[in-house]
Amino acid sequence: MNRLSQEEFFKSLPRKIVGAATVFLNEADEVLMVKPNYRTGWLLPGGAVEQLESPQEACIRETKEETNLDIVSPKLLSVFFSKRLDVTPKYESLQFIFFGGKLSSDDIKKIKVQKKELDDFAFYSREEALKLVGKSLGKRLSASLDALASGAFSVYGESEGKGQ
Repeated sequence: MNRLSQEEFFKSLPRKIVGAATVFLNEADEVLMVKPNYRTGWLLPGGAVEQLESPQEACIRETKEETNLDIVSPKLLSVFFSKRLDVTPKYESLQFIFFGGKLSSDDIKKIKVQKKELDDFAFYSREEALKLVGKSLGKRLSASLDALASGAFSVYGESEGKGQ
């Protein structure tokens, strides 16, 4: 009987894309959104989790890289499983959304978007923000804002479809 080595076993496991994003609110409870230059629509600050990096670490790193904002201990709002069957190659992902806190006017003055990937940032009401994002991110953002409003701070969900 041939046995798999530990290395062969781990190579045989499926790989998932993991992403982490941050919800920030201003004093009017509007959501901080960023405008990427590589696609249409708006996003939350965030990005891909790198190898050997936790989702929370990625949230902190990506937020700093994209907005120049420092966060110490973001609180988990939601985790969503997503699969894309309409693209090649097909893929699946886990998307984490954290709460970075409420930003003061002084905090907002410190925001500097990463010009390599982003064109701009703005604050939008919940309704406006949900119109600016794709269906999948809209579902995640809506659930995350509901969790934040209720104090639940953890929502798990699944989505399937096109786009972020």
